[in-house]
Amino acid sequence: MRTTMNYRRYYKSNLGRAVIVGLLFLLGLFLYTINIEDNNGGSKTIMNTASKQLLSNFETKHTRPRIAVFYVTRPEAIKVAPLIKELRTNPMYASFFETIAVSTGQHREMLNQATRAFGLEPDIDLSLMQPNQNLRTLYASAFVSTFDVLEHLKPEVVIVQGDTSTALAAAMAASFLNIPVAHVEAGLRTYDFKNPFPEEMNRKIIGSLASIHFAPTSFAAEALERENVCPTDIHVTGNTGVDSLLDRLALRPIPASAEKLLKKIQPKNTIEKPITMLVTAHRRENQGKPLENICRSIKSLLTKHQNLNIVFPVHMNPNVQKVVKDILGTGSNRLHLLDPLEYEVFPYILESVDLVMTDSGGIQEEAVSIGKPVVLLRKITERPEGVFLGTIKVTGTTEEDIINQVDNIINNLDQLSEESKMNPIFGDGTSSKIISNLLKQFVTNNSFNQNKQGIDITEDSPRYQCSPVARQKAIAKKVYSNRQLKQ
Repeated sequence: MRTTMNYRRYYKSNLGRAVIVGLLFLLGLFLYTINIEDNNGGSKTIMNTASKQLLSNFETKHTRPRIAVFYVTRPEAIKVAPLIKELRTNPMYASFFETIAVSTGQHREMLNQATRAFGLEPDIDLSLMQPNQNLRTLYASAFVSTFDVLEHLKPEVVIVQGDTSTALAAAMAASFLNIPVAHVEAGLRTYDFKNPFPEEMNRKIIGSLASIHFAPTSFAAEALERENVCPTDIHVTGNTGVDSLLDRLALRPIPASAEKLLKKIQPKNTIEKPITMLVTAHRRENQGKPLENICRSIKSLLTKHQNLNIVFPVHMNPNVQKVVKDILGTGSNRLHLLDPLEYEVFPYILESVDLVMTDSGGIQEEAVSIGKPVVLLRKITERPEGVFLGTIKVTGTTEEDIINQVDNIINNLDQLSEESKMNPIFGDGTSSKIISNLLKQFVTNNSFNQNKQGIDITEDSPRYQCSPVARQKAIAKKVYSNRQLKQ
């Protein structure tokens, strides 16, 4: 006999867990905000003086539709920069929108590397980073600060990119204020909350809050549809990170800093045809033993392949730095251990190598987009398009598996490179233009926004299938299939 609600089965489902985790998160925010109430019962802002001053530059009342774009990490900045540029410099959108860039100010040094490359300065910098900050306090402070910002700005749309904890906090704050959320890079899924954590959880909750979903691929769009997101809210746009990469590679002459580094890492004194591999490794789940395995595999590969040249920009995280230094030392003439690369340099290094070994998300997209096979140092990826088409090799972090996979790619390098070039699955460099046009349509179509949560959509509307009434009727027809429905 089927029970009315099987809570255990509901929790075990991905959607059920996402909803329950979201409710627990809201409860935590509620308790946190209680703790920061002042003695008069009012809410104390946790923004610093500089942030308040920047916010005061924007009047609450505004004549043009206002877009608030949030970013926090280096990858986020790289992916929102071309979109912000398009919205601000294309006359079609610059005259229509007021675009406000909001940085939450975490990962400051690496974030500045990216923003310098694009000339991107935030209009509002919340400066949320605190010493020894944990995930709980980060979520809470990000939610309260973004809520205060959005309450003042009153934008027509909030744009969040990807799956960081701050992106989730901004999406949640916007939803509390009934402001539509546009999710860039929507629909990425591993279907495993622990890989990666907390990103998989974050993006599923953002997906349940967003009003419009910019999916980078058809695969991501299908993933959203299977979660019952309305098809008319999903748009396949390509990935804005590919926009940044291709724009940068089109610049000539290349920056002097990139040219200098290219000369430094150029293979020397190899009898066979040289092969250069770019390595990056930084993910939380790979720190410790997995990173030790990665470093040992690098030593073994250099011994095994005398024509192999490895370029390894080492993440600033002290946990990463220590392991790399302990196992790989300071490098050699075929092992180049570098500081994290500025974005004005990175694309040219990526273009110059033959293959990539990484645990990064964005680098998977960038490498495949310019024909570089990828050895993925993870058990699963939220970008499975490349896996199924053969250009991304899911490898994990055991030493034996890494060595075998790199051997295989080296032995089939020409074929894999050609396959990668033939499958531009993550976009063609026009994603920001597509998204900007869709945002204008979204804001212009007032009836779309009015009916988003309404019950007044008629049956002849393309959105009828997504209306509350239609959804309830569909469930009723299935649950009560043997009974005569009254409506």
